[in-house]
Amino acid sequence: MYDQGRDNPLEILRELQLTYGDVVGYTLSAGQVVLINSAAHVDRVLSSDLYKRTDTLKFVAGNGLISADDEQWKVTRRGVARWFGAESMMRFESVIQRAVERVVQSWSRAADSGDEVDIYSDMTGLAFEVITEAMFGHAMTDERQRFSDAVYVAMRYLGRASTMLLGQPMVFDPHAFADMQKAVGFIDQVVGELVDGVDENDADAYLSLVARSLKGYGTPAEIRKRMRDEVVTLLIAGHETTSTALSWTWHLLATHESAATRLRDELHDVLDGRPPCFADRARLTYTRQVLNESMRLYPPVWFIARRATAEDEIGGYAIPEGGTVVVCPYTIHRHPNAWRDADRFDPDRFAEGSDATRPRYSFIPFGAGPHLCLGATFAVNEAILALAGLGQHFCPTPVDGYQPGADPQVTFRPLRLRMTMSYVKRA
Repeated sequence: MYDQGRDNPLEILRELQLTYGDVVGYTLSAGQVVLINSAAHVDRVLSSDLYKRTDTLKFVAGNGLISADDEQWKVTRRGVARWFGAESMMRFESVIQRAVERVVQSWSRAADSGDEVDIYSDMTGLAFEVITEAMFGHAMTDERQRFSDAVYVAMRYLGRASTMLLGQPMVFDPHAFADMQKAVGFIDQVVGELVDGVDENDADAYLSLVARSLKGYGTPAEIRKRMRDEVVTLLIAGHETTSTALSWTWHLLATHESAATRLRDELHDVLDGRPPCFADRARLTYTRQVLNESMRLYPPVWFIARRATAEDEIGGYAIPEGGTVVVCPYTIHRHPNAWRDADRFDPDRFAEGSDATRPRYSFIPFGAGPHLCLGATFAVNEAILALAGLGQHFCPTPVDGYQPGADPQVTFRPLRLRMTMSYVKRA
C-alpha cells in the first residue's frame, strides 16, 4: 500500500513473521528478544503478572497510566475510569462536534480554492482540540502546534529506541537527545501550569479525579509529579491514537472508491447533512467497519514490549528473567489464520457476526489485558463521529505523485498524506 525502505521496521517484522512463523527468538547485544506474531500467546504476555512494562515510555510519561505497573497505577486507573465511560462521551459530544466543524470550515476553503490539505496535521489538530477541551474546558489553541511538535520529537526518539528490539542499530546522537530533553521540558512547562490550576471540587474534571485517587500516596511533591505524569499520558495517548487512526482511514478511503461510496451512502441515509451525535453510533455500522479495518492494517499501537520478571517458555523458546517479549499487533493483524488475503482493505471483515471464527486477540489495536488502553472506547467513538461528520461532506483525492509512507514510532504515524478535497455530490 506504500513503499517501504529495506530498513523499515515494518518490513523487518513481516519478513520475520513470514520466514519464521508465530514466535521468533533472536539475540541482540541488549539480550534475548522473543517476537510474538500470533494471537495464541497474547494473553500470556499481556495479562500475566510474569510480564511487566519496559521503562522506555517513562522518559516522557513518567509513571502515568501508559507506562506504570505499580499499585498506584491500579488505584489511579480505577479512579479515572468513569471519565472514559458512555456518560462522559455524551457530555463531550458537543466538544467533538465543534472540533469537526472547524475542520469542515478548513476543508471547505480548501475545496473552494483547490489547495492541498495535510491530513495528518488536520486530524492531529482535531484530536488535540477534543482531548484538551474535554480535559480542561478549553482547547489550548495557542499551544497546540508547539505541543504537537514537542510530542513528535520526544516520541520519535523513544520510537527509535524501541525499534532497537528489532535489531535496528541506534547510534547515540547527543543533538537528538538534547532535542528530546528540550521537548520534554516544554511538555512539562505546559502540563505544570495545568496541574497547578486543578480544582479538586470539580467532580467531573479529569484532573480532579486523578488528584482524589492520589490522596495519601506520597508527599505533595510526589503527588504533583504523578499528576503531571497522568496529564502527559492522556494528552499524548488521547490525541496520538485518534489522529493516527483517522489519518490512515482517510488514506484508505481515498484509494478505495467503492468503500468510500458505500460510506457516503450510509452517512447520507443516517445523517442527511446534520452533525452526527452519540446516539447515531448504532446505525453507523459501515462507518465503524471502515475504522476497524483501518486499525487492523495500521494499528495505532503496533508494537508492545514487555520484560519477563521470571523464567518462562513461549512457543518453544526459553525466556530468561529480564528477557524481552514483543507482542506485535501489526503482524498479528495480518496473520493468515485469522485474516484471509490479509494485506487487502476489506471493511466487511468487521460485519456483524464476522468475528465468530477469529481467534481471540486477533484484533488488538489498543493492546489487551489489564493494560488495555483506558481511552480506547473514547478514541473509537470520537473517530466515528469525526469520520461521519467530515465524510458526509468531502471526498479526498490523493495529489499527483501521491507517495504515502509510515513513520512507526510509539504510535503508527503516517507520512505524506496530502490530498485535495471536493464536495460530496447528491442528486
